Amino acid sequence: VGITHCDDGGGGGGGHEFRDIAVVHGYIKYVEIQSYISDGWVAATWSRKITLDSWEGDWRKDCELHVSDISGSLPELLGDEEARTPQLNLQSVHTGNPTISLHDDDVVYFLAKVGLRDDKSYVLAVNMRSKTLQGAACFGAERVLDMNFTCTQSRISHYLRNTPGKS
Repeated sequence: VGITHCDDGGGGGGGHEFRDIAVVHGYIKYVEIQSYISDGWVAATWSRKITLDSWEGDWRKDCELHVSDISGSLPELLGDEEARTPQLNLQSVHTGNPTISLHDDDVVYFLAKVGLRDDKSYVLAVNMRSKTLQGAACFGAERVLDMNFTCTQSRISHYLRNTPGKS
């Protein structure tokens, strides 16, 4: 499977709403979400080992899941009364911006919103292999329209070192 089979879903926003790519533990990892499915969304991950000749070798499809396959309750994980509304279930929220975890091999983070113009967004941690919702957090999204890019992750702090005698 080549990465070139993907398009940006017609939005023309560069693709971050639908896919992510990262280097994790010696592998190039790729995730794509298809959110235009009528009964929810489908996400899939692929990986490829980094070799001396990185152009050799094939992409391996690691996991694929439909939102209905995920076990775990969004309102229960959030735990506040405001989150316990009938419309707050995984199949009915707008979901996008998949982000590969740099620490947990099978975890992908997704941005979710009940309404595209809502002031609240949710970050969902989904284990793609076990098909479980591992965590959820709510954050203010007053300045975020639709499913626009809101944050990025980095392991740069892993490589920063304090100079001896300085903090």
